[in-house]
Amino acid sequence: MADKTEKNKIALRLNQEQLQKLDGYVKIANAPSRNQFLLDAIEFYGGYVSSEKNKYLPNAIASAMVGIIDTSEDRISKIIFKNTVELAMVMNILAAVAEVDEEKLRALRGKCIKDVKGTIGQINFDEIYKYQKRK
Repeated sequence: MADKTEKNKIALRLNQEQLQKLDGYVKIANAPSRNQFLLDAIEFYGGYVSSEKNKYLPNAIASAMVGIIDTSEDRISKIIFKNTVELAMVMNILAAVAEVDEEKLRALRGKCIKDVKGTIGQINFDEIYKYQKRK
């Protein structure tokens, strides 16, 4: 029975230009040898041709993008959590000193929802200050 690690020697014919390209690719890939580069190239190209046409590379890109998105999502979640804690602190301090009745609070909530929807979340403190001082 043949050992799986046993390698067969084969002849490979390349013209001078192809050989120069191969050597250039070996350097770029930082491969230890031409042989190792060719083995890696066979695995990569084999994956491409054995998968559905033109989907091998996009799957590799998609996999990398999923990693980037997961990292970004984690970072954004942590920032949102921190901001929510700070907002809760501000709300508690403000509620302790503000004297606003429930009716005004309900009306203000409706106005704030309308403002945030209308500005797609881009609220401006200066505009809110002017609104509050007009009352």
